[in-house]
Amino acid sequence: MQPRSAGAEGTKFPYQLGTMCYIEVHKDGSVTHGHDAQTYRRVLAGDSQLYAVWPGEWSSHLFVIDDLDEYAKALGIVHDEERTGLAEHQHDVRWELSSLGGQARWHLHLDRGMARLRVRSP
Repeated sequence: MQPRSAGAEGTKFPYQLGTMCYIEVHKDGSVTHGHDAQTYRRVLAGDSQLYAVWPGEWSSHLFVIDDLDEYAKALGIVHDEERTGLAEHQHDVRWELSSLGGQARWHLHLDRGMARLRVRSP
């Protein structure tokens, strides 16, 4: 029995499915499980092969993860504008020293005041 191709499913393959079981088979024959950025890098480098078991109601199906671009985008390892709806963008950053309550603090003010980070100066 040969595993099915996850790549053939395109964006319909449920990489993020909570019950999906990822199996990594390393060149030395050892087997591990998981799906993180390190797994992606090993598979991309050719140091291992990645499989996924997609559990069904009556049976489970074995897939080879053969489209690493889709895998990385779906799991957020690589940014994907289509999945997130977030276009690449830049923030304007301005540093200024101010005194609040007698203590000097650094403020990072991001574009449109959406985020503010306060870090005490050394």
